[in-house]
Amino acid sequence: FLVARSSAGFPISLLNGWNVTHPAKRWFGLTLATTLSSYIVSQSIPFFKALVGLIGAMTSVPLSLTLPAILHRRAKHISLMIPDRSCVSTDSYLLFLYSVVFLFIGLIGAISSIDEDWLNHGRPFSCR
Repeated sequence: FLVARSSAGFPISLLNGWNVTHPAKRWFGLTLATTLSSYIVSQSIPFFKALVGLIGAMTSVPLSLTLPAILHRRAKHISLMIPDRSCVSTDSYLLFLYSVVFLFIGLIGAISSIDEDWLNHGRPFSCR
């Protein structure tokens, strides 16, 4: 994934001296990246309910509302951002607009919930 090939076909590491083709180093790098990202997420949003709400707000609306509207408009060869004049696919355009608005409302609600939990229980990385 982070390996380029020279003109002679030898691997050139893009990680400044790390040979990522070596299995033990690759395992160590992936384990370190997973551990650090898990630690940062768990400490920055220490409230599981708020984290689940944020993930739900970011994924449920695009997958259940935005994606079907976009795919319908692509299948009918209709421009995504401009409503069609023949009113054949006005419903998908309104669904797309509604999903964008609903996505922002969900994200604002999830972020305000995290902010409220921080005020009640302390900021992330604090030793309260």
